[in-house]
Amino acid sequence: GRSAVRAAALAFAAVVVLGPVNQPWYLMWFLPLFAVTGLTATQLRWTILLTAAFAVHGNAEISSTSDTLFKLKDLVAIFVAIAVVGLILLGPRETERHYVSRELEVLRHVARRASARMERLDLVRRALAEENERRRLDELNRLKSEFLSRVSHDLRTPLTSISWSAQNLRDGVVGELKPEQLGYIDSIARSCDYLNRLVQNLLDMSRLERGDLEFRCELGGLTGILDSVRGTLEPVGAGKEVQLRLQAPETDPVAWRDASRLEETLVNLLENAIRYSPPGSEVELTLQTEDDAAVILVRDHGPGIPEDVLEILFDRFEQGPPSPFATQEGFGLGLHIARSYLEGMAATLTAANHPEGGAIFRCELGAAPPDREMEN
Repeated sequence: GRSAVRAAALAFAAVVVLGPVNQPWYLMWFLPLFAVTGLTATQLRWTILLTAAFAVHGNAEISSTSDTLFKLKDLVAIFVAIAVVGLILLGPRETERHYVSRELEVLRHVARRASARMERLDLVRRALAEENERRRLDELNRLKSEFLSRVSHDLRTPLTSISWSAQNLRDGVVGELKPEQLGYIDSIARSCDYLNRLVQNLLDMSRLERGDLEFRCELGGLTGILDSVRGTLEPVGAGKEVQLRLQAPETDPVAWRDASRLEETLVNLLENAIRYSPPGSEVELTLQTEDDAAVILVRDHGPGIPEDVLEILFDRFEQGPPSPFATQEGFGLGLHIARSYLEGMAATLTAANHPEGGAIFRCELGAAPPDREMEN
């Protein structure tokens, strides 16, 4: 009877280990076991194989990487807590003498040494895999930046040609145009300007990633920059029935800034505010001083920013919900570039929802160079 049990156990174990997992009859028998135990197919195979080993040999020890000795009733726990990498099965002796504790301790010691060596090898393997993955990602990132840079440069030439052609048509170089024709020309010019800004964002993004974007910071006033930005975007706001309102103190605050980069940043923020503003509303551009800093606030009266979006708003390629008042959407680079520009000036950019509605962006610039602030 015992021989028959051993033969059945071995046959069952062989079917489990060697059986085709994708066969319907195999799944029909073992799918309930998967559901009950929560084990994967590989883990369940090992469990049943160990059970068969106990039934056949009558004596077995299982050593884990944590040097814990598991009994048959705890076999399932092995696969929950650790990864089984090997087994030491002790068959019956030719004599009737049982294994003594010293012999089992030697085997445990061998298992611990083998486990420690395999664990070190596994750590080395994982470290090499992580290093290879890091190099692969670095290479992909380099290729992406190079691709964006080349595509952006290639797009600028035809966009410039389209823009100049539209301007010449609007100026009547080839003859006077009818009002409806001028409307089409204006639409072409607006779309061309939009594409130019997208291309410029791609170029700036590639430069930022390469770390070769230069900043020419100096101490200077801010009112002139804000007035220039308002003049640039007033036609855009008028086209959407959104008024731009500038509030600035009588005394022009002095701040550490790169004038051209700051102007690009404010244009980006104001365009974004106009996009999310309903017709007939205002976008407020406010300049004020707080302690030893100059603060620029850009506020709209739109739907505001969802709380879950605030955390990722300045990440690359992240966008808030679509504006109900505009159809054109960007690449999700504008706000990331705006914050990067201000960080290059040792300044900060944050976003929040205004208590009375709408979103508000806060730019804070130092009133002295960063090294002088540190000395003070």
